[in-house]
Amino acid sequence: MSPNYASAYILNNLVKAYNKTFSTVDYSTSIKEYGLALNNTEINLRLLYGLSALYSNSSSNIEDILVFGKGLCKINSLSNIVELPNSTNNTDSLKLSDILSTNTEISDCYVFGAIYLTTSGSGENIEISLAKFANNVAGTNVILSKDISIDEAQDILLNSTDIVFPQPTGSANTSVLLYKFIVDVDIYKNIFREDRATIKLVDIRKPRGYFGLTDEILFATVATKIIDADNDINTLQTTALDTLKGVVQKWVETASWNPDFVSYWTSANPSIPSELKDFLAAELGIII
Repeated sequence: MSPNYASAYILNNLVKAYNKTFSTVDYSTSIKEYGLALNNTEINLRLLYGLSALYSNSSSNIEDILVFGKGLCKINSLSNIVELPNSTNNTDSLKLSDILSTNTEISDCYVFGAIYLTTSGSGENIEISLAKFANNVAGTNVILSKDISIDEAQDILLNSTDIVFPQPTGSANTSVLLYKFIVDVDIYKNIFREDRATIKLVDIRKPRGYFGLTDEILFATVATKIIDADNDINTLQTTALDTLKGVVQKWVETASWNPDFVSYWTSANPSIPSELKDFLAAELGIII
């Protein structure tokens, strides 16, 4: 490869694709822990069971677009099992204004967001995080015009690496991602009778170990399959990592870097993409 930004951009996309495998591995781990009633991953906050999001069908919560069913979570120690939702913290439902805020007027657009289970000194809560652009996490919310279909918007929601959903508490150990969503807005003024918007919810909960497969026949049939599948997924990720490291290593060792690879990218403009830079440091020990 010639020493230029195009080669770095291509490899950065490969690194982005590889990074997405961590979510698949985590899904596999959660299935194994759930099926075996096992917690072998160090996580301070876990969703153990339930906490389903339901659509409102009662006049008592007519303004709510989501109502959360019962669930269980575990915080830190094995003995600290908490029932959810905790009504004293008002976390059992969400209104449109809870998501879009009370001082926004928008129309004909999609708003992207995520729903987290969090814990703090005040207890366990359901919190909203609206999407931000990955290169400006402190900037404006991601809002797209409705000149694409809802299916295309969902593909962006689930697969784009250009948007992120900042954790409300700022710590992976005190928040658990439950859902991602798109608010399909015709018009929103924070006036219930005039607002026209629907929500498309994508369930990405990863319940951890608690009940397990309690039926003996079910356990004997399924448990070994779960373990085998988990091993296969981890093997595939390891193979993908080894292949990617080999490709990147050959790129680094290209003789045409001037004066050398690190010096070239230390002063290059544009600079080396962030995901590739992190991969070089973590996997090859090359610091730029």
